Amino acid sequence: MIIPKTNKIRTAITQAELEKTLASVFESHRGKGYYYMDHDHDHPMRETAYDLLLSYFDDNQRRVIESQIQRTMSQIGTRRIMDQGCDHANSLSMITRRFSEQYPENEYHGYGVSGSLNDMWLEERTWENDMTIQQEELLRDHRIYSFKSWNDRAENAQFFGIEDDIHKVMKRFPFPLDLVFSDNTYFHLFMPWLAMKRTADKLAVGGVALIRTLFQFPVDSATGRPMSDHSLVELLGKDNPEYEIISSNPERSRRVLAVVKNGDAEFKTNQYICSVETAECDSKSIRTFYSKKQQPVDFLAIDTL
Repeated sequence: MIIPKTNKIRTAITQAELEKTLASVFESHRGKGYYYMDHDHDHPMRETAYDLLLSYFDDNQRRVIESQIQRTMSQIGTRRIMDQGCDHANSLSMITRRFSEQYPENEYHGYGVSGSLNDMWLEERTWENDMTIQQEELLRDHRIYSFKSWNDRAENAQFFGIEDDIHKVMKRFPFPLDLVFSDNTYFHLFMPWLAMKRTADKLAVGGVALIRTLFQFPVDSATGRPMSDHSLVELLGKDNPEYEIISSNPERSRRVLAVVKNGDAEFKTNQYICSVETAECDSKSIRTFYSKKQQPVDFLAIDTL
């Protein structure tokens, strides 16, 4: 399909080609602990990535987000937290323990997703010692590795590590998540809006996701022109009535998106994946474009992958 205004030609990409590319990109970074960055490792860690992400919202927004997180984290039961791009997992450890100390009657599970399992500082590696039946099942079925407290304290916080591509992890992750945060990671991903959609789908009702650098990957309109971040945020809100979409002020830093799941509904991006050729530059790239109209099957719909 030729688009006169931008002289772009959209062509098909198969799901097999997409999956192969996602796997190849991740494998090129596997074992590099700083590929998925938890925090600015060039400076001492004065705050967690979670607190940093919250700081980008204005006071009213932050109160709304924090109130929702506290309501969810205080509910009796097992609460699950994930840091996507956890690096050494310092932030994940600190935030999981913070909630476990605040609500000692609950149990908190912290999951770190990274390019390097060996770089996670999540205390002692359970998989190198005796594992419970449940831990063996997690490892066998989902490649989720268990850690235990180094000082054998009886506590209500448990930690897990996952070394794999975030797109793939979020498709197969077996539990609903109450809190997900990610700083300086999504601009590394090959298809960040696919990872975002799968993350939102995995949220428990009442769960919150805080994602930064998502908007560094451009999304085209149906006519082929790149859409503004502001337009994308508005459309996400309109297309997802059972979610609350809160955007930080982009003038402060790269935009942070907060997604609050208020109902049991799948997240919609209305985005399609295709290969784009530009005649003037003789170049080819994989891009996404937004359309509420059903597109030909040649174009992969993110919402059905």
